[in-house]
Amino acid sequence: MWRMVIYRLLVAAAVLTVAISALTAAVQAGVVPPPDQWASRGLVTPQFGQVASAGEVPGQPPLQVRLVVLAHPGDEMQVWSQVENNPGSLTVFVYLTQGERSPACRREGYRASFQPQLGEVAPNPWPVITNPEDNSSCQNALVNSAVNFLNAMGHIDRTLPTDLRFISTQTLPPEGAKPSRCFGDQRQGEQNIQCVTDSSVRVFASQPARSDQVATQPGMALFFNLGDRDLDSMEVSWALRSVITQREKLGIPLSYPVTSIVGTYYQMWGYPGCSIWANPDNLAVHRALYRDNFGVTQAQWGATCASDADAALTRVVSGQAWNAALAMGPARKVDGRPAPMRIGAFQRYYGWTDSHPGGFVVISNPGTQMARTSEAHIGIMRRQSFWHTWVGAAQVGAG
Repeated sequence: MWRMVIYRLLVAAAVLTVAISALTAAVQAGVVPPPDQWASRGLVTPQFGQVASAGEVPGQPPLQVRLVVLAHPGDEMQVWSQVENNPGSLTVFVYLTQGERSPACRREGYRASFQPQLGEVAPNPWPVITNPEDNSSCQNALVNSAVNFLNAMGHIDRTLPTDLRFISTQTLPPEGAKPSRCFGDQRQGEQNIQCVTDSSVRVFASQPARSDQVATQPGMALFFNLGDRDLDSMEVSWALRSVITQREKLGIPLSYPVTSIVGTYYQMWGYPGCSIWANPDNLAVHRALYRDNFGVTQAQWGATCASDADAALTRVVSGQAWNAALAMGPARKVDGRPAPMRIGAFQRYYGWTDSHPGGFVVISNPGTQMARTSEAHIGIMRRQSFWHTWVGAAQVGAG
């Protein structure tokens, strides 16, 4: 018996040797391209996030693309009830700005905020702000915090992407728009405002699971750079249309239908029991989603207050996700006063952006829970409501 096994192994080795020799000869003769050109010529199966030659990801069934539109890193939990537990969906997080006007991005701001003794993860890279017109290091730190947060949440919800990694930076066609970011704030009356055109987007995509890992849904995070507190609704519309029409360039198969868009929270009217969050960038997201038809097959949603007359859907963030993001641990003394350990992923990865010793505090009100920083509410409520518009739209640009 064992002699037969050895014989078969020797035959297989001989066949493999002949095949390798033939392939080598074909490459040398120019009949077959060298291996470093196989991926570009569509001869190998791409990983998700790398564009296949036919715009497909072989071996995967068509998924429904959901766009989660966020004005800044740190806005994710404002809409999490519409993000979590969605099997069969390819979730694409679309960040429109990179948060460079965050208090933590001001000179010395993060030094007062970062509390490693409580479990907060250090920003990477450390923000070095020597020129108010160059906050790139703080932008990179916030992008990395966002990616780390999403990866952590993907580990507790297998319908979401995890192991997001940088794939490429793409430049998308302006298509008549003027995507830009400005140095300064016209809304605050600042003078000599300078703006630069920027139609780039950083692409992060989930990676295929190893054999020892539990598979998760594929997904992506896209980071535009359209100016924190400088975003307008026309830029939002351009970015969303670009993601939809240029999705093959970004690594999203054209065969995957875009079914819904969920937009970040905005509220300034003070409805009872709701978080006030009147950030102008979030307002720009709401204006674009309410006004423009992006041709999704289901609906466009904007996060609002439960007592808003336009609210059409209310969902509650699961206890698993709420705790995974915002949980606190036992208190320990910091500078002579007790402060809770950071356990949740939001607390750990974004903690360096808030100087409050209690972290992102969860406030319990009748019928709801909210999170806030030392400065103000941040639009995070466990019970989340949404208005919707353009239900079942047929084509991009209609309406």
